[in-house]
Amino acid sequence: MNDSDETLDSATSSWVLVIDDKQAPDPGGQLWMGGKPTGGYDIVRPGTTYQFGKGLSLRQYFPEARDYNVYWKAAGFRSNVVVVRGQAAR
Repeated sequence: MNDSDETLDSATSSWVLVIDDKQAPDPGGQLWMGGKPTGGYDIVRPGTTYQFGKGLSLRQYFPEARDYNVYWKAAGFRSNVVVVRGQAAR
């Protein structure tokens, strides 16, 4: 949600997934492919909320049995931190 008084840029070209304060690998921009709302995600007007979800491979992104701090950010803002519990590959 954009809770500021300004319109914020959120173009997908500026999106970054961050895991434990490091940019997550995104070969070929695969993290941000898929359906988008009509008009895209280019700007977020004041008071506007967007929700989206993305499935990530536990083995690739969260290979160890521990907690990972995850958030995404765009040019004008970032999300809240989500804690993901990883699991050791079997």
